[in-house]
Amino acid sequence: MKRISKISSNETPKKICLRNKGYRIWTLKDSYIKADGRGLSILLNSFSIIEDEF
Repeated sequence: MKRISKISSNETPKKICLRNKGYRIWTLKDSYIKADGRGLSILLNSFSIIEDEF
């Protein structure tokens, strides 16, 4: 899913892309720990999201 973001004077398209990628990874990690049922007792740095899988 692609989103259109408003570009401010200090944000390049590359910065926007990296920010959006960070949000996607954060959302996927959040979904995983909630689905697992243990929530934040699972350390977020204890697992990785592989980019090719989303």
